[in-house]
Amino acid sequence: MIDCCEREVHELHQFIERWLKGQLENTELRFARLEKSLSSEFIIVQPSGIAQDKQAVLRNFRTAYGTRDALFSIEIRNFKPLLVTDSVCVALYEEWHHGPESKGRVSTAVFKRHCIDQNLEWVHVHETIIEKRN
Repeated sequence: MIDCCEREVHELHQFIERWLKGQLENTELRFARLEKSLSSEFIIVQPSGIAQDKQAVLRNFRTAYGTRDALFSIEIRNFKPLLVTDSVCVALYEEWHHGPESKGRVSTAVFKRHCIDQNLEWVHVHETIIEKRN
């Protein structure tokens, strides 16, 4: 379960990076990668404190296609599982956005795995900005 969650964090953020840079085909089939990853009850709490459900997140990413330049990248660091069972994983990781300037955030994510098809879904994410260190 730990390896599956860590791989999912890296792979989904790679998809997001490529989507935002316009490096993937802008089709429903490609976009389904994100849509299928989020559970129907998915909620993300942004660093601003605003909570968004799955439909709001999908709308935001749909319209953000190709809005980042070629220098933009997303780096995942310090993945750490906090709680792991056969069907649930809570993990902490850092997400760094690189471009003209680097910005980081600490994310706590909750995943669930369905017992029938073993699909892994994102259930909840809470993000907090990492302040620049001297």
